[in-house]
Amino acid sequence: MRRTLALVALLSTAALAVEPARARAQPRTHDYRRAGDYGWFLLGGLAGFVAHESSHLLIDGVLRARPTFEPVRLGRIPFFAIQPNRVRSERAAYAIAAMGFLGEAVYSEVILSRRPNLVVDHEPLLEGMLAFHGGLDVGYAVTGLLDVGPPQSDVMAMSRAARIPSWSVALMLLAPVAFDAVRYARPEDAWAVWASRGSRLVLFGSVFCFRSRRLPDPAQAARWRSPG
Repeated sequence: MRRTLALVALLSTAALAVEPARARAQPRTHDYRRAGDYGWFLLGGLAGFVAHESSHLLIDGVLRARPTFEPVRLGRIPFFAIQPNRVRSERAAYAIAAMGFLGEAVYSEVILSRRPNLVVDHEPLLEGMLAFHGGLDVGYAVTGLLDVGPPQSDVMAMSRAARIPSWSVALMLLAPVAFDAVRYARPEDAWAVWASRGSRLVLFGSVFCFRSRRLPDPAQAARWRSPG
């Protein structure tokens, strides 16, 4: 009996000694217990915003659209719009409006491919970037599904340029976000990886998959304004 009790006590002591070592060996979880974590998360959201807007400016430069910044209002919220002043075709108008989403698609794919275990790792900056991607695209998708929002909206500009209903643009935005959420929460699900990449290819390919008309007057660019 004494030997049994001694063995139980020995095993219990060993288990207590091993458990902290296991806890130290495991990756840190994103518990956000420090104020700095929220700062990095917000900085990640800002980085996502900069990537979105920079993508608009990049394609404006490539297409020589001569963009200018104009003040707009989203309801009561003051904001700004990047207005291309020389748009020569509907495809160019579509690409300019879609480029912000395509920029998000690129950086989200890089993050989820290089850090597939982000749900376990503690990376507030990268999580902030993904949160901006998901939140912005879902918000735009809701406006597309309800067919509401300012005419300068990226979704509305894409819909007009391709002459397709706004809800179809919304579905192209929702699909990558949904699959990315699965990739984030369940990195072991390989199907979600390929579904996510496939939905991104659909978004990229949509730029070339409709019949585009040439705009005879570049001054018609005012019809295809993209939001900031």
